[in-house]
Amino acid sequence: MVRRILLSCLVLMLVCGASVYGQTTKTVKVKPPKKAKVEKVKKPPKPPKAAKPPAPPKLTASEKAIKKANEKQIRERQKAFKKQNEQTAKEVKAQQRAYTKTLRSMEKQQTKKK
Repeated sequence: MVRRILLSCLVLMLVCGASVYGQTTKTVKVKPPKKAKVEKVKKPPKPPKAAKPPAPPKLTASEKAIKKANEKQIRERQKAFKKQNEQTAKEVKAQQRAYTKTLRSMEKQQTKKK
């Protein structure tokens, strides 16, 4: 009885092994997918380079002196303008302080009267 079972198992193993071998040896050739052709994108042309501006003409000694004097006057005007702005800001602050001071004194007087 045991012999028959072992013999049938061996026969089944041989038959199954042969069938599996036959299935694995067959190769199916699959064609690879075709690659899509992509058109290359052309880069836009570069804009032409701007020409450098011509160098300013060289100044004579008298022209240099005039230019320096003008620059000095401009600086002095700017300083004066800044000073004037600062002075007006100080005056406005002083007026605000005086106004708040008078308001507080008036409020104190009203509270004292009550």
